[in-house]
Amino acid sequence: MKRTAIAISAILAGLSLAACSAGDAEKAGERADSAYEEMTQGQKDLTDGPLENAGEAVDRAATDAGNTIEREANQAKEDLKNATDGNPKT
Repeated sequence: MKRTAIAISAILAGLSLAACSAGDAEKAGERADSAYEEMTQGQKDLTDGPLENAGEAVDRAATDAGNTIEREANQAKEDLKNATDGNPKT
């Protein structure tokens, strides 16, 4: 039981660090799933595990957030340009 708790803690810590860069969370989740499966079952399960799925969700969320920020920044830039040109957008 203690080994499992330590393994899960290490896996979650690794996943949270990997989540800092988009695209890597899924890979970190896959590695974490494989490590956990090998430790508990003695073999790797090549299907998607819960940590890999969580990594995919983190990657999608990061991409969506980046797209939203870019869209909002472009809109703010356009609004500022229109406000300073004296041509307010209707």
